[in-house]
Amino acid sequence: MMFRIIGEKKAKELSLARICALFGVSASGFYAWKRRKPSLRQLDDMARPLLSPQAPLPRQRFRSIP
Repeated sequence: MMFRIIGEKKAKELSLARICALFGVSASGFYAWKRRKPSLRQLDDMARPLLSPQAPLPRQRFRSIP
């Protein structure tokens, strides 16, 4: 989430070095995030509205057995 905000601000207002300093992160961390492929959960979240916009898909939850 933070890196997405940095990407938006970088394109509009400030230099990457200044924005990263304000957020307390490194520029290399931002570029690593930018190159990273979406996780399975992100892909699932992106596909959810395409499958059924009315009913959200249930997430698998782990329960402890008493």
